Amino acid sequence: LGAAAVEGEERPLKDDVDVVSSECVSGVLSESSTHFPMKKIEIRMDEVKHELDIKIQSSVDRLERLKKERASLEDFDMAGRIKESLGNVYALLLSFTDCESKMREAAAAEDYVLASRLKSERDLKREAATQALQEVEGKFIGRMNEAVGDLSI
Repeated sequence: LGAAAVEGEERPLKDDVDVVSSECVSGVLSESSTHFPMKKIEIRMDEVKHELDIKIQSSVDRLERLKKERASLEDFDMAGRIKESLGNVYALLLSFTDCESKMREAAAAEDYVLASRLKSERDLKREAATQALQEVEGKFIGRMNEAVGDLSI
């Protein structure tokens, strides 16, 4: 396995897994990881989006299209609310993918106890992200469908 430099010192990659896993296992993101500017979250989401299952990708894409549609119709308040809600979902999805990545690293390093713990945490994070995404969809897509239904009287 490789080594990672941390503040001028090198240490085995397994230690990095332990450091990051403490963030994953605790169920709470560290302060530094929850204060990403929205642009950084969007860039990271673009990098990991292909790793998500099709249903989640489809939901995220649908909300992104709705956000852009609302902005093009000059409904900036709604577009802003969708963007903020998507940012929260993105943070949860990134936490999930980070945990999954660390789980795979732990398994590759044959640290199966850690890998098992990370697997459980990953599953909880996936569930939380999926639930948050469903809530956002219900909040915005459901509302938009009702509005369209009202207009077609």
